[in-house]
Amino acid sequence: MAEEIIENREYNRATQLYYMEQLLLLLKLDPKENIWEYLNSQKEKNYQKIIHQIDNYYIKKITR
Repeated sequence: MAEEIIENREYNRATQLYYMEQLLLLLKLDPKENIWEYLNSQKEKNYQKIIHQIDNYYIKKITR
């Protein structure tokens, strides 16, 4: 069902961002560095896309 709701590329992007965050945590990089800010902004954008796709899916299901 999840594949029907959310496009595969968004899941892939979310997975990439998650594991990049885990890697940065293991490397103990300072969270104030630019890469950390970039990672967080990309993660938020990706989550917003996923939420939007879920909303669209249920709107279509309800309005049919």
